[in-house]
Amino acid sequence: MEIFLAWLNLCARVPAWVPLLLLPALVPVSAIFCGLLRRKKFYLPTVSLLGAVGGFLMACGEVPAAFCYLFLFFVLGIGCFPFTFLKIPKKGERKSRAEKLYGMFREEEEVLRPPKVNCFEPAKAEEGTDVTHAKSLIAKLEREKLSPADRLELDALSRTVQAAGTRPPDKETGELLSDALASVLRLTAKYKL
Repeated sequence: MEIFLAWLNLCARVPAWVPLLLLPALVPVSAIFCGLLRRKKFYLPTVSLLGAVGGFLMACGEVPAAFCYLFLFFVLGIGCFPFTFLKIPKKGERKSRAEKLYGMFREEEEVLRPPKVNCFEPAKAEEGTDVTHAKSLIAKLEREKLSPADRLELDALSRTVQAAGTRPPDKETGELLSDALASVLRLTAKYKL
């Protein structure tokens, strides 16, 4: 028991600035430190330890003062908690595995994608859109005995060519007509016309 009383007397001789200034000053420092290291989970144990040490040192002197101290220390700990959200942005922020894989395949896709080849040059505005050749090939195909799938495709191509003939000539119309003519030529080759 004498050892315990001697230790309490030793703690009572600690200067008042240690629990009143030093320990509360360490709370915002620890909050900022935990935030910068991205270790928010260490903030609560650190503040609890500092509060317990300060409360014990204050209780060695006067017990009612220790309760007031612990309440104010609790308020300070909650007030400094937002500092744990501070972060230093890393230079080479690590990407997740999914982002790395997406980046690899996206680059390969751009490299491997062949350029689009048009069978026909897009119609120029001064020349007008001439679809007579496509219409004549479609008419020949309509007289043939086509499979049901090819008949549906030919109907869709016929509507596309009709629409391209009525639209004003521009790049989009030329590309649409080029794709339609490529499909018509494929069907003529299939049925040997």
